[in-house]
Amino acid sequence: MLRKFLIPLLLFLSFCAPQRKIEVLPPSTEVEEKIAAADALSSRGCYVALKRAFEVYQRLYDRPGLRGKVAAKLVTTSLLLAVREKELGIVNRTYMDTALKVIQENPPLRSFLPYAEIAGLIWVQGKGIMRDIDERFVISSDGGRANKESQRG
Repeated sequence: MLRKFLIPLLLFLSFCAPQRKIEVLPPSTEVEEKIAAADALSSRGCYVALKRAFEVYQRLYDRPGLRGKVAAKLVTTSLLLAVREKELGIVNRTYMDTALKVIQENPPLRSFLPYAEIAGLIWVQGKGIMRDIDERFVISSDGGRANKESQRG
């Protein structure tokens, strides 16, 4: 009779055991090579190279163990792309959204917020009427610049 209850009891208790901690391994040489290649692309500064660097940094940022290593690089590249697209007359909020999201997820990167606000205030270069303006960044009534997102909460 005791054996009938002993096995289910042991199985039940084994599910209550603490979970194993996930070990974060140091970046491999392959990851280091990817970061170095993305750094080289980013330093070129042209639109296509910045887009390629952004893609590499984004893929690496999606890996929790590498977030701290590439977060600042992803923010910098995102802001550069946001400004470059405005210079080219491209209306796209993707890069600004990414930069703001990464800054919000990583409090040490709050020092990038003034640069994000400056990038947000730059007008899209183009002729005619521009209806797709990034309204997250406005000029307040007292003449100062304010980020609507930071005012909300």
